[in-house]
Order: sequence, then structure tokens, then C-alpha cells
Amino acid sequence: MVFRQGIWACLDCGHSHTLRIREDVLEFDRYCRSCQRRCRQRLDRARTGQGHPPTVLIRWRPRVMPWHALRAEMRNRNDLNRRRRAQDIARDHGEALESWDNRAGFRTASSIVQARADRAQQILERQEEGA
Repeated sequence: MVFRQGIWACLDCGHSHTLRIREDVLEFDRYCRSCQRRCRQRLDRARTGQGHPPTVLIRWRPRVMPWHALRAEMRNRNDLNRRRRAQDIARDHGEALESWDNRAGFRTASSIVQARADRAQQILERQEEGA
């Protein structure tokens, strides 16, 4: 049997996985182990722009490439993806979390609700003072 191999990545979370399938297989249908999303794609199809948007990115590699080299590339891609996502989260949420009055001090959901109500009351009072 002749196999094709490569690395596929889920377009939702960016997590990469190794891939080895028979040459005669026409459809790709797998679940991402990171986000549990079903990734499907028709293989060897012309890109006409019609049909469903892709949910997976497949990078084909030569058949002679050793399996351990594929696994190493997959690990490197996943490490880069984790670092990039961590940087995005830190950039997007770092300032917003610091502006809140110590969220870690909340012990129950009702105290969070009370804090939000207090904050809304403070905003209303400031608006009334300014008007």
C-alpha cells in the first residue's frame, strides 16, 4: 500500500497533528484533540472557491520523511502556537484584568454580582454629577 503523510492543523485552535493515510482516500475526516472540533475536507479537489470553507490546513510531506521527523515538526508547531496564544491572551486581557478591583478576592458568584452592581451604581453617580 502507498501512503501519503503530512501534518494537519485545525483552523479554529491552530493545534497540529500528524497524518498518514492511504493514497486512494478522497476525504479527510478527523477530530481535533485540542478543541474537539470535527475537521473535514475533500482531498485532491480543485480550489474553485465554491463549497464549504476549509476547517483544516494540510501540509503534505514527502513519503521518505521519517515519522519521528514529522512528530518533531508537529511538536515545534504546537509549541509556537501555544506561545502565540499565551501572548495574545496576555496582550488582550492584561490591562482589563488589572483595572478590575482584585477579582481574585471574590469567593462566590453573588459577591461578583454585588461588585458589578456597585460598579454600575458608581458609574451612574458620576454621570449624574457631570450632567
